[in-house]
Amino acid sequence: MPTHAARAPGRVNLIGEHTDYSEGLVLPMAIDRGCNCVGRVASVPSPADSAMIRIWSENERSLQTFAANNVGPGAAWRGRGWPAYAAGVIANIRDLATRPLPSMDIAVAGDVPIGAGLSSSAALEVSLATIISELSGLALDPSALARVARAAERGYAGVPCGIMDQLVSAVARKNHALLIDCRDEQSTPISLGTLDDARVLVIDSTVKHALVSGEYKRRADGCAEAARILGVRALRDASLPLIANHTEALGDELTRYARHVVTENARVAAFVTALAARDRAALGPLMLSSHVSLRDDFRVSCPELDAIVEAAINGSSGTGGVLGCRMTGGGFGGSAVALVEPYAIDACIERVERTTKDRFGITPRSFIVTPSEGARAWLL
Repeated sequence: MPTHAARAPGRVNLIGEHTDYSEGLVLPMAIDRGCNCVGRVASVPSPADSAMIRIWSENERSLQTFAANNVGPGAAWRGRGWPAYAAGVIANIRDLATRPLPSMDIAVAGDVPIGAGLSSSAALEVSLATIISELSGLALDPSALARVARAAERGYAGVPCGIMDQLVSAVARKNHALLIDCRDEQSTPISLGTLDDARVLVIDSTVKHALVSGEYKRRADGCAEAARILGVRALRDASLPLIANHTEALGDELTRYARHVVTENARVAAFVTALAARDRAALGPLMLSSHVSLRDDFRVSCPELDAIVEAAINGSSGTGGVLGCRMTGGGFGGSAVALVEPYAIDACIERVERTTKDRFGITPRSFIVTPSEGARAWLL
């Protein structure tokens, strides 16, 4: 019988997209969908090299067995799906442990839609990191769990991500978004009570993205190269005048990347200010401007997401009970996020479904999410 349980949430990013790996600002919130784990210590074998961690994925109906103290190099796990995330978590926790990991039996199950841009991978990583930390007696703090999870995604799954997804999954506070400064990884809870009755609506386009593919890495590498050309540590330190003075050296693509990061950081700061001032009218234009920048400068949107955003706001941000809407997540498919008054939710969903069915023959999945707490563990 299992002795321990853990849960970690997925997330939706309200604003601040593709800025985290440029040491920028982001404003995600944890959602009431996530990944659950139950587990037990199976044995403490001697020698330690014989310890095994068995993980059953309920979603995949698949059992994977890992050498607890020698899962092998990250490159060997690339392209192997969910086991790559699990292997990375085990390897990075083992590196932090002062003694060999014991054998464990763990079962995982999640309800974050895969490929929807809601960080199903971070929910899996952080929930596994939480329960393995507890079973091994490490009891890592939430920030350490986030770093373990990020290292797993970068080193084993091969996604050059920033800290945003893992950190909000680990440390989020209920009824709050989390302002994360990705330079020093400091986070500040931001109350969402100022939204009053407005709800957070996720609209999953059902168009799947694959962040392991070259397009994500191309942008991460491009941002690093743009920073080098501009002579700054990261694009967090750039400015629009600096970019304008180096457009020839940057070229069109890197100019667009740099411009997006600089303007998106400014939008995050303005969004937080508007929330604090209860200036709800300012939120929609910021969200729409973010989407336009992601579409035109960073080029990570897609026709389906563009149509969803347009239909949701009915052509003008703030009309029809929709405060604002934008794509969210890594892009190339996935979801949009909208802030919607309760009375307008059904009409918003109907407009979006009618538009996407007529234009693309698809019906998005729409659902309300609530700002939830981060990872936790408990005894059974």
